Amino acid sequence: MGSGPSEGDLLKVLIATDNHLGYMETDPVRKEDSFEAFEEIFKEAIRRKVDCVLLGGDLFHENKPSRCDAPSSYQCHIVPARCRSVEVGWSVRHRYTLVRTIEILRKYCMYDQPIQLQVLSDQTQNFTTK
Repeated sequence: MGSGPSEGDLLKVLIATDNHLGYMETDPVRKEDSFEAFEEIFKEAIRRKVDCVLLGGDLFHENKPSRCDAPSSYQCHIVPARCRSVEVGWSVRHRYTLVRTIEILRKYCMYDQPIQLQVLSDQTQNFTTK
């Protein structure tokens, strides 16, 4: 009798839901909390050597995430994506929520490791088109 599937035969999925990135983004103390928690998800995924991270629920706190997390009294200017922060008002550093999110995704999801998933079923039978 076999002892079950081997490590190579398992698909490990880490599921994270309701990240609410950008929550409390105007609070000087808590503005990074959601991003730190989001980054911890990917660190844990690497530690556990998962094959996939599934993000369900609310990724952003707002349905239209702000491009700038500066208080509304500051004037926010759109800057190229390569800029990770911008000096606004009285030399207060502010990050763009979307840029911060993409920064984390690029750091943990864009690398050169091979994809070890192989689809064995016949795609023409399972996904027919009309």
